[in-house]
Amino acid sequence: MTEQPTTPNTTTATVVDLDAYRPAAPEAVTVVLTKPEGVEERMAAAAADDSEHAPIGSLAIEGPDLWEPPAPAFPTWIFKRETLLGYLGAKRRQAWWLFKVHGLRKAPGYTWTATRRTGRGLRRTWLGAYGYLMATDYGHMISDAKTDRRHDLVVALRDQRRKAIKSRVKSARTAVVGLGVATVLIVAAAYGYLEIVGLAAGLGAFVAGGPDPKAPAEAAVEIEAPPVPTDAYLTEAFRKIGILAKPNKDGEGGEVLRIVSPIVNDAGLAWMVTADLPGGKKASAAIAKREDIASAFGVDESQVHIERVRVSKSDGGHAGRFSLWVANEDPFGGAPVRTPLIKRESFDIWTDLVPVGLDARGRKVEIPMMWAAILVGAIPRQGKTFFIRNIALALALDPHVRHIVANGKGDRSWKSFKKIAHRYINGAGPEECAELVKALREVQRDMNRRNALLDGLTDEECPEDKLTADLAKKHGMQPTVIEIDELQRYIENPKHGDKIIELLVDIAKVGPSTGYILALATQRPDANCIPPALRDVIAYRAALKVMDWRSSEVILGAGTYGKGYDASSEELGAHKGMALLVREDGVGSMLRGHLAEAYEAGTICERGRQLRIEAKTLTGDAAGTSAAIVDPTAERVELPIWLVAAEEILRESSPMTPAALAEAILAAHPEFADSDKPFTARSFGMAMSRWGCGRVKKNGATAPSYWLEDVTAVIERIEHGGPVDAPKGDAE
Repeated sequence: MTEQPTTPNTTTATVVDLDAYRPAAPEAVTVVLTKPEGVEERMAAAAADDSEHAPIGSLAIEGPDLWEPPAPAFPTWIFKRETLLGYLGAKRRQAWWLFKVHGLRKAPGYTWTATRRTGRGLRRTWLGAYGYLMATDYGHMISDAKTDRRHDLVVALRDQRRKAIKSRVKSARTAVVGLGVATVLIVAAAYGYLEIVGLAAGLGAFVAGGPDPKAPAEAAVEIEAPPVPTDAYLTEAFRKIGILAKPNKDGEGGEVLRIVSPIVNDAGLAWMVTADLPGGKKASAAIAKREDIASAFGVDESQVHIERVRVSKSDGGHAGRFSLWVANEDPFGGAPVRTPLIKRESFDIWTDLVPVGLDARGRKVEIPMMWAAILVGAIPRQGKTFFIRNIALALALDPHVRHIVANGKGDRSWKSFKKIAHRYINGAGPEECAELVKALREVQRDMNRRNALLDGLTDEECPEDKLTADLAKKHGMQPTVIEIDELQRYIENPKHGDKIIELLVDIAKVGPSTGYILALATQRPDANCIPPALRDVIAYRAALKVMDWRSSEVILGAGTYGKGYDASSEELGAHKGMALLVREDGVGSMLRGHLAEAYEAGTICERGRQLRIEAKTLTGDAAGTSAAIVDPTAERVELPIWLVAAEEILRESSPMTPAALAEAILAAHPEFADSDKPFTARSFGMAMSRWGCGRVKKNGATAPSYWLEDVTAVIERIEHGGPVDAPKGDAE
């Protein structure tokens, strides 16, 4: 393009009618063209670039004001007398109403709030000043160090606190504040302004006593779970206690734990892990060193729960695998757990498990009682009666279970069982011991009768070779539990003690298969009270706190102390009701038994009584009768007491001639001589003949005599409603 010459003093402009490009406006708009500085140069450049477009100068727009105020600056009613007076009158009435509500009706509440807030402010001020001077901010740090068992840190923090107290008391801040307060009080007292100072102090306390500032919800911090140990830490702990071999001086060798499952935090309450010991090391060795493991981890032994991992599809256990659970706090602390039986309506001994308590991990501990017996031992006041009574309460809710209760203490601990017990013996005097012997002999006879009945059944009728629920219902053979509390008092009886032990051993050996179950509790666990012959045939053994490891083994069994089961440890005495339960497989577990108060036991037994009334199974003492423990379908005959006495004596010496037996009976029961009918050898022989027990000469005897097996057979036939024929032999 050829650049065109321009004249410096020449101005070129084009007038444009803007109305042609705008919507119609209510008024015309005048456009005034001005000539700003430098317009010539811009116009020349534009003309040189494109001759068709002429440059347009700056536009100045003139016209009406386009902004209107949204509302008047002052309301219009203030300029009118009537409306202004009406407004002022309404405000006066509102102020009077507010005065009556807040100044009169709510004045007492405001006064109380102000007083309470002022008092709270004074308290906060005093605690703040005291806390600063006495360095109370160190308190929580010292408590945390105690919890972590950092005794060195506790000592250091206490020393720092003492130094902080000294420095704060002598600090310049304390001096300035104290001097300022003293100056204000002196000046106010001198010029009579104490009231004003008091008012100001009260106002300050009122402000300080306001509500505590609350953090916003989004600022809440979630508490993190305690950390868990590492694999290396576990290995080092097991090396310290000697379960794993340590490396040599060069750091080579040494055994390590193989972690099977990750070390995890159990809901913030504990950490747990499953691990394998090296080949040749047994998990039972770790279980036996539970207290050493607790020491290595810096916790109490009650916080450590270790058990074997048995073979199963889920975890594939073996002899060297164990599960370790370590609690952050005492798992048995707090109030005891109430028995769940209070909420149960009934119980079935054939299918249900008896709830005993909770273990350290809060899991239910339940045992079957149909085919087992249990022995409980402890020193006084440890809760053994509650422990064994809780088991009996579960069976009380089964209307088809019969109870024989003997309370050696003679107190009211078992009073509620009077409502359901077939036999209830309270006390351990000579008469009560004789009653217990009689009851146990009845049990022994019925046990033998049941075995004889089961032996006569076909394989189809008795497929399990023992009593079943169907057989029990068909033949009236109720499961019977024999609860004896304070067993040592019965065994210590010089006349009946040995007989009681003999009968209990026989029942413990043979009874479970016929439905007879023992539940025994003793206060003095020693070899004389609990002979091994009795203990070793009892499947479940529970020991609460005892005095030493020997007493622990008397209850739990020989060798249990070496396995790490020691009922003499202090942790059992830490909480009442804690027990060490060893099951029939020899595995023990620590637990805390359920608690059933006396009123709860009474409620459960009353429920059991109603169930027995409905099922028509209430018998014996609870029903107000003295029926023997025999087949309920048999015709019952009252058994002469002298016949029972004859059996007792013949058990010691058999056979005996009529004269010798009659003399021995009179020596044992002198009250027979004072009866209306004199007891002589002749009258005794005639009575024995009437009951079908004649004198027999057999087995090389030199004279006709009475034999134990013959007398026992007659007693059994009488009790079971059978014939009373004279025994076979050369009867006189």
